[in-house]
Amino acid sequence: MLPFFKKQPLCLVGMEACANSHHWAREIEALGHQVRLTPPPYVKPYVKRNKNDMADAEAICEAVTRPRSPLQQPDGRGRRFSADGPRRYDVGGVRPVYSDAQAGYRGSHARG
Repeated sequence: MLPFFKKQPLCLVGMEACANSHHWAREIEALGHQVRLTPPPYVKPYVKRNKNDMADAEAICEAVTRPRSPLQQPDGRGRRFSADGPRRYDVGGVRPVYSDAQAGYRGSHARG
């Protein structure tokens, strides 16, 4: 996909926000293009007919060019979760506090 964008003149690239879109947004922005990510619930109202790739692309184009459409910034590399998953910190921010679900998962999969 990057060779395609390298050949294109600088332009606005609209994408529906998902797990992989943040990676591709960073890569495409590095080429100089402007990238806008829009959350899926804000794309759905613009789908005019049956769900397929062409209809989705048209809806994404419509959603990202609307002046009042909520947009997301691509997550930076430092904002990704660690291998342990998301953590909640106590008030002092000194040690991680895991939720009950995380504690149960960690206990049932502990090696020992």
